[in-house]
Amino acid sequence: MGEGDEVAAQILNILDIIDSRDTTLQEFNKHQEVIKKWFYRRDKIKIFRIATLVLLWNKAHEKKGQHLKFDPLWIGPYQVSEIMDTFRLKELQGDDLSLLVNEQYLKHYFMTGPSLTPSD
Repeated sequence: MGEGDEVAAQILNILDIIDSRDTTLQEFNKHQEVIKKWFYRRDKIKIFRIATLVLLWNKAHEKKGQHLKFDPLWIGPYQVSEIMDTFRLKELQGDDLSLLVNEQYLKHYFMTGPSLTPSD
């Protein structure tokens, strides 16, 4: 075997390694996309408008051991009365709450059964 054959074999080996690296990188990127979709599967955009019914996170029962098994972790429903960077809430009877609430402490309230708004 001549010196030219050894150089050609080394070049072919390097080309094989480069191809293998490229396919591995493509598979890795596909896998990263799958992991990203799985990780963000629960992220949903919350859109709150005025008069939207929401539940408020019960901060007093947040820590483990601070609440009993069936104590509610969400309180409400409340109605969004004003939107700034934070949200001002009011009770369904119309009484405004004095606190401003960040979006992360709210979730949509979906009614089941008869309407909870006061009838006219």
